[in-house]
Amino acid sequence: MPGEIADNASFDIRNFIDQLEPAKEKNKYICPACGGHNLSINPSNGKYTCYNECLHRDIREAIKPWSEVLEERKLGAYTPPPPAKPIKAKKPAALPKVLNLDPSQLRICRLNGEITTPQPVTPDFIPKSVTDKLGDDGATPEELQQITVIEYDYGDERKAHRFSCPCAAKDKGTVKTFSVSTIDKTTNKIKWSKNGKWPAYKQDEAIAIIKATDGIPVLLAHEGEKCVEASRIETLASITWVGSSSDGEILHSLSQIKNLTCKDFLLAYCVDHDETGWKKARRIEDICSKAGVNFVAIDLLKIKPDLQDKGDIADILASGMTGDELIELLLKQIAEITASRAAAVDLDATESEIGSDSEPDSTFLQKGFNFLYGDKKWICADGKLYYWDGTHYKHSPDAVERPRITSYCNTFPVVKKTGTKYVITYPYAKPSKVKELLEWVKLRVEIDPQLLNPPGVNCTNGVLSVSWAIGQPMPVLEKHNQDKHFFTYEPLVKYDPLADPQHCDRLLQCLDSPQQQILLRNLGASLDLAEVRKRRGRETKLLLACGLGANGKDSIRQVVSIIYGHQGMTSCSLADFAAYDEGRKFALAPLVNSRVNWASENPQTARLDKIQSLKLFATGNVLHSERKGKDHIEFNPNAIGIFNLNDTPSMHGTIQAILDRIAALIFDKTFKSHPDPNNPKELLADPRFAYDLDFVRECVAPAFLNKMIAGLQALIAEGIDYSCTQQALEEIQAENSHLFQFCKDTGLGYKANGIVTAFDIWQHLENWYIDNGTLSFEESSNGKVKAIWQEQSKPSDKTVKAINQVIARFKTLFPKAKLVTVPHPSGKRKLQALQGISFGNVPMSTTGIAIAISENSTADPPQSPHHESQINQDLHTTHTSYEELKPENQNHQQDINFNSESKSDIHPNVNSKNEVDPAKQVWVVCDDAASSTTATAGGVETAVATDVIAMQNSLLTIEAEISQAIDDLARVWQSGDAAVAAVLKLCQQEVIEGIFRQCTTEQVDYMKYCLQFNV
Repeated sequence: MPGEIADNASFDIRNFIDQLEPAKEKNKYICPACGGHNLSINPSNGKYTCYNECLHRDIREAIKPWSEVLEERKLGAYTPPPPAKPIKAKKPAALPKVLNLDPSQLRICRLNGEITTPQPVTPDFIPKSVTDKLGDDGATPEELQQITVIEYDYGDERKAHRFSCPCAAKDKGTVKTFSVSTIDKTTNKIKWSKNGKWPAYKQDEAIAIIKATDGIPVLLAHEGEKCVEASRIETLASITWVGSSSDGEILHSLSQIKNLTCKDFLLAYCVDHDETGWKKARRIEDICSKAGVNFVAIDLLKIKPDLQDKGDIADILASGMTGDELIELLLKQIAEITASRAAAVDLDATESEIGSDSEPDSTFLQKGFNFLYGDKKWICADGKLYYWDGTHYKHSPDAVERPRITSYCNTFPVVKKTGTKYVITYPYAKPSKVKELLEWVKLRVEIDPQLLNPPGVNCTNGVLSVSWAIGQPMPVLEKHNQDKHFFTYEPLVKYDPLADPQHCDRLLQCLDSPQQQILLRNLGASLDLAEVRKRRGRETKLLLACGLGANGKDSIRQVVSIIYGHQGMTSCSLADFAAYDEGRKFALAPLVNSRVNWASENPQTARLDKIQSLKLFATGNVLHSERKGKDHIEFNPNAIGIFNLNDTPSMHGTIQAILDRIAALIFDKTFKSHPDPNNPKELLADPRFAYDLDFVRECVAPAFLNKMIAGLQALIAEGIDYSCTQQALEEIQAENSHLFQFCKDTGLGYKANGIVTAFDIWQHLENWYIDNGTLSFEESSNGKVKAIWQEQSKPSDKTVKAINQVIARFKTLFPKAKLVTVPHPSGKRKLQALQGISFGNVPMSTTGIAIAISENSTADPPQSPHHESQINQDLHTTHTSYEELKPENQNHQQDINFNSESKSDIHPNVNSKNEVDPAKQVWVVCDDAASSTTATAGGVETAVATDVIAMQNSLLTIEAEISQAIDDLARVWQSGDAAVAAVLKLCQQEVIEGIFRQCTTEQVDYMKYCLQFNV
């Protein structure tokens, strides 16, 4: 649009130079749009170009969003930028000084154990911007074919990539460029851009080394990952930040290191030997000042006077200097800087003010902060203000703070000269100034929200933390410290290792001893769940507390809630997790600082096996916390989960991911005022557990806390035995799906070499339905018997009414079973079967079908023909003749060639347990023959029969019908499967069984096949 073009024409990037981070090369900066090191700015005319092909509008938008400009103009606060000034080169500033430290106490952070560093490899993918940049820097097309990459892992799928290739045109013989990548959480694809806050490179390693270092740790910081890895090879712990990191990201990283180590340390920044390096050093120094971190800039020229221009620590170490020699020179330089500071006696007033601990008190915001918030320690997390109240940080809502600030602004005078007179004015008595001061206070005392409610318990007599110094968790009671313990809940329980467990034991009688241990060890893990997961992995599980009322669930929950001050415990329900999966993430925001999530009420509509966020919560994987009006943040939940259930939870499948994360505790005992002494399931009730909070706090909670500590120690030493919960979980599954009960009753389960076809399962399932009343029969008006189905008690638990539903339904029950296709004995069809399951000790089904498994089922080359009858040798439908089925005399005695061989002889690869041996089966294939008539051509409707002939009859009648049926079958035998099925359908069950008794196994198999798929 014309207006937009005109407005954008006034944009001069030189007015925003202070917002850009310089790159190593002259007049080069970090591109705010892509994060590359290739934003070139011409200081004379303001022209700028990103060699990663970023559009100008994207760069402008990243520096100064157009929406902000429009909003400023709308509010009348927009001022046109001043005329651009050419960029002037600055001389390196004087060497920064550090705080007063004892040089003898300084210890360079050293690495232990085996050290691995990333190596250059041939990349699988090269972004176009990389090849363009290397080509612009002088690399030829042939040299570009030799590009290698080194990947530096920042954790959580974040990587920095250093691409390089040979370049004969350069003095160094190589050219390089950098790029960053992340994994999109939604699409799981690589994005070549930097999203969110990145930690320092090797930050976790640095935190661990600082904790383990005696004295005052000295942590090295460098410009670039290459220098970090060069230092690490010499066992020197080091960090750096990804090239496009903002001041806020570096501040966040340093604050994390300081708060997580709880130690004062010195950051020794090794400055690259160029002007850009000293600019970066001054920037890091300012950030360290805000973070409260001691800082010193190391002049590499004093370590190696002949260091080339733009040289760095990697060049020094490559020249042959060892790590021990470098440490000696570093400590010497730090001692000189410290001594020069101590010896300085002529500091001016400005330097003295900066070096002091007092807060500046010049501007309105500074004065307001000192006057209103200078009397005590304040912190801000997630936009909420907290003040230190002796034992914890107490929340002060904005509704409380705004009136205080309003009164201050209303009475803040400013003397103004009007003509020859001086008058008192109150220019800050405005709503905007109130909001501005409140926002300033929050920014001034802001901390990382994840530092709130750290591991341990805030007790009335101190903070109970867990020490892992000896490899085992040991309770340690520390004094309350406002700079270390950011607990936001008031302590309610006293830590007493000798507390009387009498009342606590009475409460825990609601669970049997094995289930008590499961509960206590999981609750004990909540004291320091992050460390527990490091040592025991996924030992903790989500607990389903199942049982009706008056069984102690809520009383135990009340005790745990008191231990965590009612704020360290949350109550996100299963419905909240289900809503999270649907995109409504607000309900799970409290989990950020939760230690125990115990939901007392949970709807029965939420299906556990379908809730994906529940699986992530159980294992501490990343979730998103989203509050209204604010951007979401990622966090790793560090809470155990317990969910009270009065009815059977909904769980329809055997998804292993959820079964490995869930255990069921059965609260089957009841507290009563007058329990039956002969009933061990009834216990004497004590109303104090539910209604006397002082009694619980003083007489129950201290002993319960001791049991949690003992549970944590037992968990680390022994783990958790969940075997007593297996039966309860199986009962839950059976109540949700009758097919689980069927599997239990018939012995159907996993077996490595087992295989079952749909017909095998259907035969067992149909008989099981008849036995339990699900399936019955009644005679219809036409004399046939009709199947009558009774539905299951739960609408969601559907009955399997046809054989075509078997495979799909049982595959959900046995997800590890493999779906395979196997050939039918006729050689014309393929059957679906499940490999890896079997009917336990139940005999093999009467189908007699035992077929070798073949994922790509193909016939083997023709073999010698198997045994056939002497009549109808040209029949190829089942490779056998049916002419022998004709009656030979009036007594209906058939002269049939029975196959007296056992199944193991007929099918040598199938044993009596319905298992298939690994050896491949060989099928005999006859010559090509015309295909049989289809069901449609034969006029037979294909479907699963719902009318079953099952009427009793006299023996003579049955024998006559058997003889007649055999004649009918002989006439239609060559007409195809559907015709055979049509004859069998007209027979009563007794007749069919009589036919089967007088036929060979192959003939029986074929007739059952016809009934299965054509009736």
